[in-house]
Amino acid sequence: MSFKARSILSVSATLFALVLTGCTRQEMTRGVTPCPGGDAPEAVVCRFYDQVQELPPLGLPSREEQAVLAPYLTLELLRRMDEARTYQEAFEREHPGDKPPFVDGSLFTSLFEGFDRFEVLRAEELGSEEANVVVRFGYQDADPWEDAVRVTYVEGRTAIADIVFSGAGPFNPGGRLSERLAWRE
Repeated sequence: MSFKARSILSVSATLFALVLTGCTRQEMTRGVTPCPGGDAPEAVVCRFYDQVQELPPLGLPSREEQAVLAPYLTLELLRRMDEARTYQEAFEREHPGDKPPFVDGSLFTSLFEGFDRFEVLRAEELGSEEANVVVRFGYQDADPWEDAVRVTYVEGRTAIADIVFSGAGPFNPGGRLSERLAWRE
């Protein structure tokens, strides 16, 4: 089944649930309504950012935080996070007293400070097994920004394969999560 077909089923179920509970679109954008269930790209991304907001990890997630986020991520992205952690730990051993890489800032959004609100805007199908999910973020008084979350259907589930950062202001350049995780001094 394509992402589009899965999304239609998931959206239909979500709309039905909203009608039953009397929720409005305005309530959804405020975050009052929980993320929909199901395997649609938008639902998976929404639940992922709910989880990130609840944790929230600073820099590279700890092993415990990564375990919480793992159900939403591809095995490849998890492998890259493990490799970044191995590099971080080696750096700490080799350079005691120096600040190691990947220890602060938001790893999953363009803005270093992270986010305090988000809204999943839309999914753009890239093929039968891939989609970009566009998410608008906000943080305090900073201008809102949009990042694209690359989602794939792999190993029988929808999972996040990468995040494309649009950049948020002059000190937060664009790029990809996979590139950030691959950075080495």
